[in-house]
Amino acid sequence: MATRLSHRVTLALTAVAFALAAIAAGLYFTELTAAQQPRTFYDTGAYFQIAERPLGIGLFELAKPPTVPLVYRAADRDAAVIETWQRPVAFVAWLALALGLVCALRHPAARAAGGLVMFGMALAPARLGWTAVALSESLDDSLLALVLACALGLAAAHRLVPRARGIVRTTLSVALVLALIAWVFARDTNALAVIVSIACAAGVGWKEIRAGHARWAMLPLLFGLVAALFDLTSARAAPSEPLGFQTGWAPELTSRTAFPAVNNLLLRVMPDADGRAFYVDHGLPIAQVEPFATPPRNDDFVHADPARAQAQTWIAANGTTTFVSWLAHDPGARAGELWRARVMFVAPDTHRYMPPGWIATDPDHPVLQLLRRLTASRWVILGMCILAPLALYRPRSDPRAALALCVIVGALAAAGASFYGDALEPDRHCYGAAQMLAAGLVIALAVGLDRLLARVQRGPQAPQVG
Repeated sequence: MATRLSHRVTLALTAVAFALAAIAAGLYFTELTAAQQPRTFYDTGAYFQIAERPLGIGLFELAKPPTVPLVYRAADRDAAVIETWQRPVAFVAWLALALGLVCALRHPAARAAGGLVMFGMALAPARLGWTAVALSESLDDSLLALVLACALGLAAAHRLVPRARGIVRTTLSVALVLALIAWVFARDTNALAVIVSIACAAGVGWKEIRAGHARWAMLPLLFGLVAALFDLTSARAAPSEPLGFQTGWAPELTSRTAFPAVNNLLLRVMPDADGRAFYVDHGLPIAQVEPFATPPRNDDFVHADPARAQAQTWIAANGTTTFVSWLAHDPGARAGELWRARVMFVAPDTHRYMPPGWIATDPDHPVLQLLRRLTASRWVILGMCILAPLALYRPRSDPRAALALCVIVGALAAAGASFYGDALEPDRHCYGAAQMLAAGLVIALAVGLDRLLARVQRGPQAPQVG
């Protein structure tokens, strides 16, 4: 009776502390974002043009995946309204992730540490800045937080009493399916992250799934896999009616994968002698491309012209697969590129995208500023990368550790796809994968701390006498 009462008191104190921290973080979040002004970019026009299109299956074939354009459609393509929506959504999503992590942990010290770091991530400078920018980063980031919050809740639901366990699992499974599908169709690289994460989950927890201990995870995994495969398939399709900014383009280059293939060809392959030879060996009529290579004139090359029609058709049909083959052709060179770009994968520089009124540093609140900077520091995240393997020891024995491992592996796959997927704006493209990696590392270390404290609390096990 005394143990049960102590447990209830601990839960009550945890709930009160979390509520107070959430209120304080919300007030600070509002103060930091109050002066921000909406900002748009060239890509914003593509989202707005898609938002004008009628609803239908054709939305999946356009230049951007449909989640963000559908939200912008509801906001009437108004940048001020978009900012007004993105700000609370971002805070609530990361608040939900903090709550999910706190609920998934057992030891009070681990809960306090995990919750504090997640609140710091919610206040990270770049995250606040993106809320005023009419691009996909903020909504993509918020949906990721909601996906992880639901997944953490499912991973910890087995501790509930049987009567509540079924209700919570059903509710969180449905919420996870909806959030996961929306996240997959926010950015194409998310589809690859989902496929890799699901493969990791199958490897880590297949025995538990077959035994029935984790069948509650099957519905989100199945829907996530189907959505990811559909996204990757539709990305290669050229729309029957191109968007306004694609007027005059060669029709075969209007798919989502074609223009990034042109960018990679002109910016990465053409400056490399071995790359040019590799593409020629695979059938590219390179003479039609060379006039646009120095300096790179991507926007000019994609316009329909009989003089380069053969090269345009080849790129649409073979550009992506040939580029992947070229990357795999020289693993040593790729490893060197990835090592030189390592900072981009953990803390990409996105300052040039931040809106007017963005507060990068706040000297009036030095403690909070330190927390904000730590959660976005490349050195902190690189340190977490080093410690994560220790925290993920024996992930099969703990669904929370298995979840963290799947998130980290998926984030690494998304980082590679973001970096190599399009040679233009790699820092912006890597932002989402970097946040996924950071969140996965925080979950891993919080769970590792929780497991360590639990072992210390239990003390040494007495040897059994036969």
